[in-house]
Amino acid sequence: MMKEDKAMRYDYPIALDEKGRAIFPEGVTFIREGEFSMMRWNGILLPKSLIHIAEEAFRECEWIRSVHIPEAVEFIGRGAFAGCFSIREITVSPKNKHYRSEGNCLLSADGKTLYLGCRNSVIPSTVERIDDEAFRGCRFLEEISIPEGVKEIGDWTFCHCANLKAVHFPSTLRKIGAGAFWGCKRLLSVDLPDGLTTLGAESFGLCTALEKVLVPDKVSYLGEGLFNLCSGIESLQVAPLNPYFRSEGNCILSDDGKTLLEGCSASVVPEGVEKLRAFAFSGRNSLRVITLPEGVKEIGEEAFCRCTNLSRVSLPKSLSVIGSFAFEECSSLEELDIPEGVTLIYVSAFCACTSLAKMNLYPSTPPDTFITEEDGFYAVDVEITVPPGRKDAYESDGFFAYCSTIEERPR
Repeated sequence: MMKEDKAMRYDYPIALDEKGRAIFPEGVTFIREGEFSMMRWNGILLPKSLIHIAEEAFRECEWIRSVHIPEAVEFIGRGAFAGCFSIREITVSPKNKHYRSEGNCLLSADGKTLYLGCRNSVIPSTVERIDDEAFRGCRFLEEISIPEGVKEIGDWTFCHCANLKAVHFPSTLRKIGAGAFWGCKRLLSVDLPDGLTTLGAESFGLCTALEKVLVPDKVSYLGEGLFNLCSGIESLQVAPLNPYFRSEGNCILSDDGKTLLEGCSASVVPEGVEKLRAFAFSGRNSLRVITLPEGVKEIGEEAFCRCTNLSRVSLPKSLSVIGSFAFEECSSLEELDIPEGVTLIYVSAFCACTSLAKMNLYPSTPPDTFITEEDGFYAVDVEITVPPGRKDAYESDGFFAYCSTIEERPR
C-alpha cells in the first residue's frame, strides 16, 4: 500500500502490484483534474466502476506503458494522458459505448475523432479529426502518416514531439490548430496540402530546425506567432494565387502589403509595410541587422524578442508605437535611436537587452511608457541622450528618471 498521507490525498487507497502498477479500487467513479499528474507508476489498472477521467488526470506519468479504458467510462478530458511518452498500447473494453480502440489509438465510438495516440499508433482511415493534445509529448515518435479523410489537427496535438522528423499530411486536411507542432525541434520541413485553409497561432512555434515554408493558395487564416522562436527559418513563401496573403522580401504579408506577419533572418522588409505583427521575427537568432522602411508605424508585441544576435536596428521616422517585449532579450543590441514620432512604448520593450548601453531619444515629449522602471531601462546601465532643452522633461518622467544618465545632444 502507498503511504497513508498520499493515499488520503486521493480519498481512496491505491495499491501497487509487483510490476509497480497502480491498482485503483472498485467503486471509484471520478478521477479529478490533474490528480495523478507526474506520478512515477509503471502502469495503471483502472476499475470497471470508473465513469469520468478529467483533464490532465495522468499528465506526464512518464512510465505508464499501456492504457486500458474500462467499459463504463463516458468522458475523458483534454490532455488526460498528455506527456505519457512511454505508452505503447492503447485498448478499450469492447463493451464501452463511448470509445473504442484501433491501431493503438483511442477513438470516439464512431471512429471519427482520435483522442489519444502513442509512438506505435497507426491512425485508422475512419478518423476525421485528431483531437487537442492527442500526441502531446510523445517524444519517441519520429514519423507520422495522417491518412486521407482527416480534416483537422487540433490544438497542441503534436506539441513537444521532440524527435518528430517527418509528417505526411493528407489532401483532405483543412485546419492545423494552435501550437499543433510546437517544440517539434527536429522537424526539417513541412509540405502543407493545397486544401489547407487555417494555420493556428504558434502552430509551428519552436520548430528550430524548420528552414522553409510555402503557404498554400487556400489558406485564409494565419494565427499570430506561426513560427515563433523558429531560429532556422530562411525562406517564407506564399503560393502566388493566394488572395489573402502574399510574400515579398522573404516575408509573409497581408494581401494589401501593410502588415508584415512573419519574417526570417533573410528578410528585407518591403516598402509599404505599416505594421509588424506580434512575434513577426521572434527568435530569429541569425538576424543581425534590420532596417524598417519609412511608413512603418507600429512594432508589435515580441516582434524581435530573443533575436540574440541582432546588433543593429534602423527605425523609421514614421514609427509611433513599440509593443510590449518588442526587443526583449536582444542581448547583442548596444545602441538604438528612437525616432521623434514615437509616442508610446509598451511593457518591457527592451527588457533583458543586457548590452544596451546607449539610447538616443528624438521625441520632444517623452513617450508614454506603460511600464515600471524594473521592466525596462532600469535593469541595464543605459545612457540616454535627448533633444536640446528637454533634459528636465525626461528627468521628471517617472520612467526615464531611472536611466543612469540623461544628456542633451548639441543643437
